[in-house]
Amino acid sequence: MDKKERETLGAYLRREREAREIKLTAISKATKISLPLLVALEADDQDAFPDKKAVPDYLKRYCRYLLMDEQDALKRFELQPVRHCLPEAIETCLPEVIDDLMPLPVVAPSYVLPQTIISSAKEPSIFRKYRLVFISVGTLVLMFVIFSGLLFYFHPLRDRAAKTDAIKVEVPRAAVKSPAPAVRKEKVIGNRDSKRYHLPGMKYYHHIEAHHRVYFDSEAAAIRAGYHKAPR
Repeated sequence: MDKKERETLGAYLRREREAREIKLTAISKATKISLPLLVALEADDQDAFPDKKAVPDYLKRYCRYLLMDEQDALKRFELQPVRHCLPEAIETCLPEVIDDLMPLPVVAPSYVLPQTIISSAKEPSIFRKYRLVFISVGTLVLMFVIFSGLLFYFHPLRDRAAKTDAIKVEVPRAAVKSPAPAVRKEKVIGNRDSKRYHLPGMKYYHHIEAHHRVYFDSEAAAIRAGYHKAPR
């Protein structure tokens, strides 16, 4: 009989896992199967399972993670007779589990920072050292600015000055002098019939008939037109 056919289910599982270079801790994290149960599965220790009916389910999850043939593993499990755990089988799995669970040693850094950097890191900066003083001064300045703004806005002299400016700007209508009406300049009226012109205020200035009237802008214009000044 072939050696692979004679090997137990646990030896078969362990051989396939080691061929894929996969740790038991990785299988435990992926399949949510505790490490003791995985060790018992590879050691053919069925007594370690609280419920033996759950062994096929663990076996399926184990095979799916390793991409193994589930049916082949289940067939081996069904044909394999119930056997007690062999101590040497558990000893084969335990070193690997212990190595995975052991924490890595902490290696001290070989590089040492310069003393200037260490001293500067220990000594706080000026702002951190006097931060309370800076915060207090800044708060006082902010309060002073706010108080000054409120005082200026609500000060009574400000309202009085604003009212005074408004009075200066608003001029009463009675104080505004309306422009004097333009004086109408009366023209020189000439009589077309007698060829005489009359100045404003003369006796017959307004008695000349309309169809005989000739208007001139000035006395000189009437003279140039051949008119003579009326005696009265």
